[in-house]
Amino acid sequence: MAKPQDHTAELLQRIILDDEVSFNELYDIYIDRVFLFAYQLTKSKDIAGDMTQEVFIKLWEMRKEIDTALNFEAFLRTVTRNHVFNYLKKAARESQLQRKIFSGMQLLANTVEEQLLEKQLMQLHNEAVEKLPKQKKIIYILSRNEKLSHDQIAERMNLSRNTVKNHMVEALKFIRGYMSNSLGSTVIILIVPFF
Repeated sequence: MAKPQDHTAELLQRIILDDEVSFNELYDIYIDRVFLFAYQLTKSKDIAGDMTQEVFIKLWEMRKEIDTALNFEAFLRTVTRNHVFNYLKKAARESQLQRKIFSGMQLLANTVEEQLLEKQLMQLHNEAVEKLPKQKKIIYILSRNEKLSHDQIAERMNLSRNTVKNHMVEALKFIRGYMSNSLGSTVIILIVPFF
Protein backbone atom coordinates (compact mmCIF):
# COMPACT_ATOMS: atom_id res chain seq x y z
CA MET A 1 0.00 0.00 0.00
CA ALA A 2 1.33 3.43 -0.97
CA LYS A 3 2.20 5.87 1.81
CA PRO A 4 0.22 9.16 1.92
CA GLN A 5 3.37 11.14 1.09
CA ASP A 6 3.96 8.91 -1.98
CA HIS A 7 0.43 9.65 -3.18
CA THR A 8 1.01 13.36 -2.58
CA ALA A 9 4.26 13.20 -4.57
CA GLU A 10 2.39 11.51 -7.44
CA LEU A 11 -0.29 14.20 -7.32
CA LEU A 12 2.35 16.94 -7.31
CA GLN A 13 4.09 15.44 -10.34
CA ARG A 14 0.78 15.50 -12.24
CA ILE A 15 0.00 19.02 -10.99
CA ILE A 16 3.34 20.23 -12.33
CA LEU A 17 2.05 19.02 -15.72
CA ASP A 18 -1.09 21.21 -15.27
CA ASP A 19 -3.42 18.40 -14.21
CA GLU A 20 -6.35 20.23 -12.58
CA VAL A 21 -8.06 17.02 -11.45
CA SER A 22 -4.98 16.10 -9.40
CA PHE A 23 -4.88 19.62 -8.00
CA ASN A 24 -8.52 19.31 -6.90
CA GLU A 25 -7.68 16.02 -5.19
CA LEU A 26 -4.69 17.61 -3.42
CA TYR A 27 -6.94 20.52 -2.42
CA ASP A 28 -9.49 18.12 -0.89
CA ILE A 29 -6.74 16.33 1.06
CA TYR A 30 -5.08 19.44 2.52
CA ILE A 31 -7.77 22.16 2.74
CA ASP A 32 -8.76 21.38 6.33
CA ARG A 33 -5.13 21.37 7.52
CA VAL A 34 -4.36 24.67 5.84
CA PHE A 35 -7.54 26.25 7.23
CA LEU A 36 -6.82 25.01 10.77
CA PHE A 37 -3.25 26.32 10.68
CA ALA A 38 -4.38 29.70 9.27
CA TYR A 39 -7.08 29.85 11.96
CA GLN A 40 -4.52 29.14 14.71
CA LEU A 41 -2.49 32.10 13.45
CA THR A 42 -5.33 34.56 12.87
CA LYS A 43 -8.06 33.47 15.33
CA SER A 44 -10.60 34.47 12.67
CA LYS A 45 -12.62 31.98 10.61
CA ASP A 46 -13.26 34.58 7.90
CA ILE A 47 -9.61 35.54 7.54
CA ALA A 48 -8.49 31.89 7.75
CA GLY A 49 -10.96 31.00 4.98
CA ASP A 50 -9.61 33.76 2.76
CA MET A 51 -6.02 32.81 3.53
CA THR A 52 -6.74 29.16 2.72
CA GLN A 53 -8.14 30.03 -0.70
CA GLU A 54 -5.24 32.36 -1.43
CA VAL A 55 -2.67 29.74 -0.39
CA PHE A 56 -4.14 27.24 -2.85
CA ILE A 57 -4.26 29.87 -5.61
CA LYS A 58 -0.60 30.62 -4.91
CA LEU A 59 0.17 26.90 -4.92
CA TRP A 60 -1.42 26.50 -8.36
CA GLU A 61 0.45 29.54 -9.68
CA MET A 62 3.81 28.22 -8.45
CA ARG A 63 3.14 24.56 -9.35
CA LYS A 64 6.09 24.39 -11.77
CA GLU A 65 8.50 25.32 -8.96
CA ILE A 66 7.39 22.70 -6.42
CA ASP A 67 10.10 20.25 -5.37
CA THR A 68 8.34 16.89 -5.07
CA ALA A 69 11.24 15.50 -3.02
CA LEU A 70 10.54 17.87 -0.11
CA ASN A 71 8.05 17.23 2.68
CA PHE A 72 4.95 18.74 1.11
CA GLU A 73 3.04 19.26 4.34
CA ALA A 74 5.95 21.22 5.86
CA PHE A 75 6.21 23.21 2.63
CA LEU A 76 2.48 23.96 2.72
CA ARG A 77 2.70 25.10 6.36
CA THR A 78 5.57 27.45 5.46
CA VAL A 79 3.64 28.92 2.51
CA THR A 80 0.56 29.36 4.73
CA ARG A 81 2.52 30.94 7.59
CA ASN A 82 4.30 33.37 5.26
CA HIS A 83 1.05 34.30 3.54
CA VAL A 84 -0.74 34.93 6.86
CA PHE A 85 2.16 36.98 8.25
CA ASN A 86 2.29 39.10 5.10
CA TYR A 87 -1.45 39.67 5.41
CA LEU A 88 -1.13 40.66 9.08
CA LYS A 89 1.68 43.11 8.31
CA LYS A 90 -0.40 44.75 5.60
CA ALA A 91 -3.53 44.77 7.74
CA ALA A 92 -1.65 46.44 10.60
CA ARG A 93 -1.15 49.44 8.32
CA GLU A 94 -4.83 49.73 7.49
CA SER A 95 -6.78 51.65 10.10
CA GLN A 96 -10.09 49.90 9.44
CA LEU A 97 -8.49 46.59 10.38
CA GLN A 98 -6.70 47.90 13.44
CA ARG A 99 -9.27 46.52 15.86
CA LYS A 100 -9.27 43.10 14.17
CA ILE A 101 -5.49 42.95 14.39
CA PHE A 102 -5.47 44.03 18.01
CA SER A 103 -7.97 41.34 18.93
CA GLY A 104 -6.25 39.03 16.47
CA MET A 105 -3.17 39.25 18.60
CA GLN A 106 -4.90 36.44 20.46
CA LEU A 107 -2.24 34.23 18.93
CA LEU A 108 -0.17 35.63 21.78
CA ALA A 109 -2.78 34.54 24.30
CA ASN A 110 -1.65 30.92 24.55
CA THR A 111 0.14 31.47 27.83
CA VAL A 112 -0.60 33.36 31.01
CA GLU A 113 2.40 35.63 30.40
CA GLU A 114 1.09 36.61 26.98
CA GLN A 115 -2.36 37.33 28.38
CA LEU A 116 -0.76 39.62 30.96
CA LEU A 117 1.17 41.38 28.20
CA GLU A 118 -2.03 42.00 26.25
CA LYS A 119 -3.71 43.41 29.37
CA GLN A 120 -0.68 45.61 30.03
CA LEU A 121 -0.75 46.88 26.42
CA MET A 122 -4.42 47.79 26.67
CA GLN A 123 -3.82 49.52 29.99
CA LEU A 124 -0.88 51.50 28.59
CA HIS A 125 -2.87 52.44 25.51
CA ASN A 126 -5.77 53.65 27.65
CA GLU A 127 -3.40 55.60 29.92
CA ALA A 128 -1.83 57.26 26.88
CA VAL A 129 -5.24 58.23 25.49
CA GLU A 130 -6.23 59.70 28.87
CA LYS A 131 -3.06 61.84 28.90
CA LEU A 132 -3.84 63.43 25.52
CA PRO A 133 -4.90 67.10 25.52
CA LYS A 134 -8.71 67.38 25.50
CA GLN A 135 -9.21 68.18 21.80
CA LYS A 136 -6.74 65.52 20.60
CA LYS A 137 -8.37 62.99 22.91
CA ILE A 138 -11.84 63.73 21.55
CA ILE A 139 -10.63 63.50 17.93
CA TYR A 140 -8.78 60.25 18.61
CA ILE A 141 -11.82 58.68 20.33
CA LEU A 142 -14.16 59.81 17.55
CA SER A 143 -11.81 58.26 14.99
CA ARG A 144 -11.08 55.00 16.82
CA ASN A 145 -14.21 54.27 18.83
CA GLU A 146 -16.88 55.79 16.62
CA LYS A 147 -15.00 55.09 13.37
CA LEU A 148 -15.61 58.59 12.02
CA SER A 149 -13.59 59.87 9.07
CA HIS A 150 -11.49 63.02 9.31
CA ASP A 151 -14.17 64.87 7.35
CA GLN A 152 -16.93 63.71 9.70
CA ILE A 153 -14.92 64.71 12.76
CA ALA A 154 -14.10 68.11 11.22
CA GLU A 155 -17.78 68.73 10.57
CA ARG A 156 -18.87 67.61 14.03
CA MET A 157 -16.22 69.69 15.83
CA ASN A 158 -16.35 72.66 13.45
CA LEU A 159 -12.67 72.27 12.54
CA SER A 160 -10.81 72.02 9.25
CA ARG A 161 -9.95 68.57 7.92
CA ASN A 162 -6.23 69.43 8.14
CA THR A 163 -6.59 70.37 11.80
CA VAL A 164 -8.23 67.02 12.51
CA LYS A 165 -5.54 65.19 10.52
CA ASN A 166 -2.75 67.02 12.38
CA HIS A 167 -4.33 66.24 15.76
CA MET A 168 -4.59 62.55 14.78
CA VAL A 169 -0.95 62.43 13.69
CA GLU A 170 0.16 64.06 16.94
CA ALA A 171 -2.12 61.82 19.03
CA LEU A 172 -0.78 58.66 17.38
CA LYS A 173 2.80 59.87 17.81
CA PHE A 174 2.18 60.62 21.49
CA ILE A 175 0.48 57.27 22.15
CA ARG A 176 3.22 55.36 20.36
CA GLY A 177 5.91 57.29 22.25
CA TYR A 178 4.18 56.77 25.61
CA MET A 179 3.86 53.03 25.04
CA SER A 180 7.34 52.75 23.58
CA ASN A 181 8.86 54.42 26.64
CA SER A 182 7.05 51.92 28.84
CA LEU A 183 7.59 48.73 26.84
CA GLY A 184 10.02 49.29 24.02
CA SER A 185 9.08 49.65 20.36
CA THR A 186 8.75 45.98 19.37
CA VAL A 187 4.95 45.67 19.40
CA ILE A 188 3.92 49.30 19.38
CA ILE A 189 3.68 49.63 15.59
CA LEU A 190 1.19 46.74 15.41
CA ILE A 191 -0.98 48.34 18.08
CA VAL A 192 -0.87 51.96 16.97
CA PRO A 193 -0.02 52.06 13.25
CA PHE A 194 1.13 55.42 11.93
CA PHE A 195 -0.85 56.76 8.99
